[in-house]
Amino acid sequence: MERQLADWINAHNMTSSTPAQVLAALAEQVSQLRPITSASLLAWATSSGRILRLEQAAQNTQLSDEVRNIARAAVLLIERDGTSLDMSRRDIADAVSSLVAAGVLTTDERDELIAMASCNRRRACVDGLNADISEAAVVRAMALIQE
Repeated sequence: MERQLADWINAHNMTSSTPAQVLAALAEQVSQLRPITSASLLAWATSSGRILRLEQAAQNTQLSDEVRNIARAAVLLIERDGTSLDMSRRDIADAVSSLVAAGVLTTDERDELIAMASCNRRRACVDGLNADISEAAVVRAMALIQE
């Protein structure tokens, strides 16, 4: 555990920080995107006629094939139980942005999806340091760096 913590301290340029400063950085709340479950996605899509707009976009020959394909994939994703929408993936975020650019979804609707996917977690957890870290552990990790 101390070796992993020492690597984290080095990677975050905190070698000259105090143990209290390291602990504060590890406790900092950061936003992280997590997948949206199919149940939550279905609830979102049925509001304000979104599912109908996506279905219509998938059939609209005036839209590009790319946008039509994205709309069709979105409908399939929404209709299938046990799926999820992972807004942390660049290709998924780009696909949603394409639907916004084509006028299928609004920027507010894209922002709602991002808000649904967002959660706050401790920096330590986000960076893979899932254990509760004590000041003594930080001191031991910093001693490893000095060796």
